[in-house]
Amino acid sequence: MTDNWPALAADYPDLAHIPPALRHAARVRVFAAGETVFRQGDRPKAMFRVLEGEVRLLRRSRDGAETVLQRSRGG
Repeated sequence: MTDNWPALAADYPDLAHIPPALRHAARVRVFAAGETVFRQGDRPKAMFRVLEGEVRLLRRSRDGAETVLQRSRGG
């Protein structure tokens, strides 16, 4: 991702504050609407930053009911 970092930081200025040591690991991933990014109980493998669109963090109860814990929007 380092190759595209200047262009990405120009579009999203808050990314300019990410330390250079972490930039090499940064990746842009595109998810389709409704696609699952990770599931309840999964072990963390990455840190995410929403650049565009919206992500909802849901908790699913034993009976299958979903509760929205957080909404994150890009921008």
